[in-house]
Amino acid sequence: MAAKTKAVSQVEEARSRIDSAADQLHQEVEGIRSQIRDLSEKKDQVLNAPLPRKEVESRIDAWLEENASEFYLPERATQFASSDGRGDPPLSILTKSNGNLDMGPALAALFREEIREKLIQAAVNAPGYEPGLPLDQRGEKAEKIDREILDLEISEERIITSAEEAGITIPRRPDADPRTVLEVIE
Repeated sequence: MAAKTKAVSQVEEARSRIDSAADQLHQEVEGIRSQIRDLSEKKDQVLNAPLPRKEVESRIDAWLEENASEFYLPERATQFASSDGRGDPPLSILTKSNGNLDMGPALAALFREEIREKLIQAAVNAPGYEPGLPLDQRGEKAEKIDREILDLEISEERIITSAEEAGITIPRRPDADPRTVLEVIE
């Protein structure tokens, strides 16, 4: 009976070590997955962060220029210089369709600086305005993060494959990059 107890004890001890190893592998994979989630969030922040102030100003300037160009004031003011004083009222605005009235061109032409300053202040003082990288740098940063994620996913797949070889099952993430499996197989 004592021999059986010793054998049972050895089996239980071996089982405990296997369970401990499995737990450790699961923890390693979960740690990697946590890093992947963090990097994915960071990538989203990089791509979707508000623009830096200079780019906000450039966009506002472009919008004002486009709108102001639709309102040609010298042509509208000719009545004041004509001998008979006739002409359309200089600030009359025709509707585009169905009664929609676009005051943007007139306002942009006549009050450009005031509108510019108000729009800039509204944009940069909006709740949650924390400017990110300039647009032209975001793609490169996102690619770098993607590479870091891929490296982590390859490590994750190596652990999962090693665990499977030892008879331990660790489910794969459905959103994992399929290239990771190919990378580990090769």
